[in-house]
Parts: sequence; C-alpha cells; structure tokens
Amino acid sequence: MFCREVESKYYKKLFDLEVYLRFIVIWELKGRWGMQWKSALSPSLLEQIEQKKGSEKSLGYIDYQTHGLLSYCSFSELRDLILGPLWDDCFSKWGAKECITADFKRVIAVRNKLAHFRNITKKDLRNVHYFLEYLEDWSEEYGRLSKYETKFTLEEFCINPKYKDDFKTFVKELNLQTVNLKDIEFDMLASIKGTHFTLTIDLDERSYSNQNLIKLLSAGSRFLSFVSLSKLGNSTEIFISLKTPNKNLMSFIPAIIDILNDTSDLESSETIEKKFEKYISESFLLTDKSLPYQFKK
Repeated sequence: MFCREVESKYYKKLFDLEVYLRFIVIWELKGRWGMQWKSALSPSLLEQIEQKKGSEKSLGYIDYQTHGLLSYCSFSELRDLILGPLWDDCFSKWGAKECITADFKRVIAVRNKLAHFRNITKKDLRNVHYFLEYLEDWSEEYGRLSKYETKFTLEEFCINPKYKDDFKTFVKELNLQTVNLKDIEFDMLASIKGTHFTLTIDLDERSYSNQNLIKLLSAGSRFLSFVSLSKLGNSTEIFISLKTPNKNLMSFIPAIIDILNDTSDLESSETIEKKFEKYISESFLLTDKSLPYQFKK
C-alpha cells in the first residue's frame, strides 16, 4: 500500500549489505584471533550485546538467537569495529580511513531513514549504490582467495610442508578414520583459504539428517567460523580458523564421521534452508543463497 517498489528493493539491498559486513567481521575476527576472538571486542560492546540478547529473550514471544553475537550489533557498531579496533590488523588495506568513514556515514544515514519508514530519494539511492560499488572493491580479496585456492586430497595435505602441524595431524587422523567407510561414496578435500582451513565434503547424492547436521554445528560451535551447504545439501564446506588448537580439532572428528555415515534421503535446497533456518539466521550456517559471492567458488 504505502511501501513503494524502490523502498522494498533497497531495504533488501541494505539488509544484505549489513549481513555481509557481519560476515566479513566474523571472518576476520575468528581468522585472526581464533577461539579468543571476543578479546578483540570492548567490554562495553560485549555488555551491550548481552543486554540486547537478554531483553529479546525476556519477551518470551519472539525467537532470540543463542549463537551469532554479532547479529546483535547495529550497522553503526559494525562500522565502529571495522574503523576502530580491527582497522590496523584487518581493514587498513581498504584505503584512506577518512574517506571510508565518510562513505559509511552516508550509507548509514540512508539505512536509518529507511529503517524508520521514511521515503527515500534518488540522492539516497546513489549513496547506497556508490557504497555497494566501493565495498565490492574493498572486499575483492575474498574472491581472490577462492579463485586461487588449491584443494588437496587428505593424503596430499598431510605431506605439504607449508601447513601447520596441528591441521596436518587433524587431517591425518580424519583420513585414518574415513578409510573404514568403504561402502560410502564421498570425496574429501582440504585447503587453506587466507586465515582459514577449509574442509570440503562431497557425498553421493545424499543430504544430512537434522540430527547429524545439528550435531556437527554443536560440536564445532566454539571454533567453526562457517559451514556452507550447497548442491542440495550433499556438498559441505567447513571453515575453521587456523588459530584453532589441535585438541578442539580432534574432538570435532566424530561429528564429521557421523555426517559421512548419514543415510538420509535427498532433500530440496528449500527444505534444507527451512530446516536449519535458525542457524542460517545466526550467520553460522550458510546456503548457496546466503553465501556472499566473494566467497563462492
């Protein structure tokens, strides 16, 4: 009735933009600080996040999130993280800080205008459009990580001299435990993507049961950065920070074996997205639709 097509279109763009910024911040935080990533956040921000979660939980009549702390950060708080404590280590390569600060100021002004249901103008749209173009340039490195990523079989990864012993030990033990799965057709590849180790599992026309995928997510909830589902759920890519201690990696192996032993029937991607909507909304589990294109193959 009152919402014009242009507002609806740009609301979606700004929604995607905010979630993508959260994705980038999580990638950098977990990639550089591992399980200690919260130490890069200020005590006051962590307190505000917990207050927001507590307030949402106390309402009782809406779903609150148990994971995804950064989903309780506003756009402005994400900007403050990027331009503040994370700038020197993670984002200074984006360019001149004063210019990027001004770019954020403009797009946040439009975001707030739309969030309060005021009509937006052509000038507002230009500010959003320019910011999206700049962000594509700033985040181009993530696309290069995927483009030039070399994937190895587990055996090849174990003998590669440039990889950390912790991950080689993990891959070696995983390989040993999968040798006995003779009746299951699957391919498993390992690689390093920037600050993350990635494990790709391709199964033979099967998807995962609700129980086993949740077990996988729960087992790695403290150190997994993301789990990406594709190909109707029978292909999975797991992203783990290179800072993850070996003891945590080894404890994760049984959950992977359970996934490989899963004999669920193939389901549609829509069913998978609906089934795991809770995890997807927490920016933890990703599907083809929610994975930013810069991180796609």
